[in-house]
Amino acid sequence: MSKDNLILDFSEEYITMQCRGIEFSSDISCEYFWNNTDDAVEHLKSEISSKGFISSDLIISFPITCINYQIVTLPDNVSDKEKLVFLGLELNHKLIGKRFGIRRLDVTSRVEAEQELCDYIVLAPKAEAYAKVALLAKALERNIAMIVPSFTLLGAERHNELRATAWLGDDRTEIVIWGKDNPLALAYIPNTGNQIGDINRFIVEYFDHVDDLSLSMVYLFGPKMRDESLGFALSYPHAIFADPVKYLSRNLHKAPDQLNIANVTKLPKPPLALTPRNLTYLGSALAVAILVFLTVFTQAGTLREKGKIAVLERKSSSYRKQITTYKRLEQEQAELNAEKDFYMGITKRRTPWATILADLSDLTPAEMWYERVNATKSKILVLGKARTTEDVSALSINLNNNSHYFHDALIIGTRDYEDESNAKYSEFQLQAKLKSPTGMFTEDNN
Repeated sequence: MSKDNLILDFSEEYITMQCRGIEFSSDISCEYFWNNTDDAVEHLKSEISSKGFISSDLIISFPITCINYQIVTLPDNVSDKEKLVFLGLELNHKLIGKRFGIRRLDVTSRVEAEQELCDYIVLAPKAEAYAKVALLAKALERNIAMIVPSFTLLGAERHNELRATAWLGDDRTEIVIWGKDNPLALAYIPNTGNQIGDINRFIVEYFDHVDDLSLSMVYLFGPKMRDESLGFALSYPHAIFADPVKYLSRNLHKAPDQLNIANVTKLPKPPLALTPRNLTYLGSALAVAILVFLTVFTQAGTLREKGKIAVLERKSSSYRKQITTYKRLEQEQAELNAEKDFYMGITKRRTPWATILADLSDLTPAEMWYERVNATKSKILVLGKARTTEDVSALSINLNNNSHYFHDALIIGTRDYEDESNAKYSEFQLQAKLKSPTGMFTEDNN
């Protein structure tokens, strides 16, 4: 990667730049860039020109709020090509075309039910964010060489213990739990007014289903952490970087070494399976060939005996070739069916979230709405408001008695809530466990 690239970071309040070791903080805020892109692009173009930055291409650093991400569990005993095919088929509809980065989380290697498993994190820039920086690249007449997650630049130093980094701004909190250099869990939380409490809850919920693991340190960044007393409310050992802009500037040069989530990956095309319809066409073709043979044979009655034998031998040879071809196609069909069964076996190991959330929606009373949903692979936590406490009880009963995917639903707490118009509601928190995949997700409803 060329050292002449211009690095642009969008994780802080103002856009930060670096080129050839020169650092510069723009007068354009990130919020202004996202909301007024055309004007911001012109201002940035003038700023970059006035600073004399001469660059080859652009490297963009995106915060979590601009990134789609998902953790996927896959068997560890299949080839990298097969893993890539599965990741593309499973996640491509949620991402931008085929732009995505994949990182293997080695620290999650494990054996479950005699199956070797490992987690993979899949990241991609959100379509709207990518489109806006593409406008900037066009105005600067530069290509986008890389897009990297900014949390990899703000991450703590690598070591073998579990740790977390948390960026606290005026409008949001971004949390990453790390295992060595692997981001094991990501979270983007809009500012609720209790950001330290949000960090505590996220870490507790992540480790609630993991035994014998503890967090060694939480590293705190962001404009909100300029008041170091805020860290006293954190339940874990912590260190505060009071000047995240300066810390970020020292680490921007590392961007070319990070995971590039703007690469265009061409997925291999899925094999063309021999369906019953295709086999019917093949059988019809063979029948027509046989019919032609019989017709020619019956019309050869006027030919001499030698001519009849010659025709018969030629047609017989052709028929034997067709039989050989048919047997070869049958063998290919068996191999393709085995490959299809393999991919179906993978997808049946995990029920899609779209199906689980649709089930939750169907079981939700009409006079209820959710304000926040947190989920892990084993449980889900729902926070929201309802017209009455009876609606909250009804949701708990529905999840326990009528759901394919939830059980052990428990109302953690409720309280009366009155809004500015004096309307009264019941504010609640409810937790439920997720059932293991049951095989109900099949090829027919994929």
